[in-house]
Amino acid sequence: MPKPMNEKIAILGAGAVGGYVGAALARAGQDVLLVDDWAEHVTEVQQSGLQIQEMDGEQWTAHPPIAHSSELPTALAGTKVDIAIIAVKSYLTAPMTELIKDHLSPDGYALSLQNCINENTIAGILGWPRTTGGIASRIGVSLAGPGRIARNMRRGDAEHIIFRVGEPDGQITPRIRRLFEIIAKVDSAKITANLMGERWTKLSINAMHNAIAAVSGLTGQQCFAHAGVRRFAIELCGESVRVARALGHKLETINGLEAVRFVRAIEGNAADLEAVHTALLPDPANADSQQRPSMGQDILKGRKTEVEDMNGFVAAQGRKLGLKVAANALATDYVLQIEAGKLKQSPDLLTAYFS
Repeated sequence: MPKPMNEKIAILGAGAVGGYVGAALARAGQDVLLVDDWAEHVTEVQQSGLQIQEMDGEQWTAHPPIAHSSELPTALAGTKVDIAIIAVKSYLTAPMTELIKDHLSPDGYALSLQNCINENTIAGILGWPRTTGGIASRIGVSLAGPGRIARNMRRGDAEHIIFRVGEPDGQITPRIRRLFEIIAKVDSAKITANLMGERWTKLSINAMHNAIAAVSGLTGQQCFAHAGVRRFAIELCGESVRVARALGHKLETINGLEAVRFVRAIEGNAADLEAVHTALLPDPANADSQQRPSMGQDILKGRKTEVEDMNGFVAAQGRKLGLKVAANALATDYVLQIEAGKLKQSPDLLTAYFS
């Protein structure tokens, strides 16, 4: 019988998403190496493993090898990487891609499993033949402390697909089929022939969820239970969908609705606005009440956010096209001011937009 494939996988960024994926793959028997810059986190995982707390109460521990990024050549010990999963913040994409570049096997490639749209950055360093993309949809994980990851949203199933993987050009290649088999060991997954459409769909969702949490200081459920904050979220998403459509991307549904309904909602269609408001109301069964989108977590922990690669990117693309992107531009400005300590978080900042 042929020997089962067990590619060498390096996960660059062992935070919430990267750490969870790495722990699950290690538990499934994949040959995985985690790489991270946080020394305390690296040491804790080396000594005690990576502890996972699921939303349903399950607790488990995995023991994947992990190395500080400065020790990557030693950790690989001459071994080449077949799949490099990039799971760092968007503004760290370039240095992490440079880090792994010379350690890829001849057929090795990178998978962006990040927020925002980073395939162009990766391809600029590795080339498009070595670039693939992946999306984690509503996975709801957070780094609770060194060596500890909490999942605050339910696991996926046939109705709620967590991961999507695809080629930038939409082809269904053998490596994407294999990548799907690997990622499906973590949670529900599918292959997409519409990677950039899926990317923009996720970006539009992130643009509203993350920005309103970062600016308001509220949890995810509190944000969408607040009518004024929810209305601003609709504005953010509608602007992003409008930009994506102008760029020619085919978007997927958002909260069960056609994405274009968000555009019509912000353009004055009362029926669409009502439908979108209803679709965004929080469902306590799907997420922990204390769950916060990643940008909200970043503000709490005093970390740099991805707002410039998220809402700022939407605003920049929209301005190039001559489209109205005032809400995303404002959200970007607010988050940067909050990061700098020049502004305090408050839902009033968002509700004042419609005054």
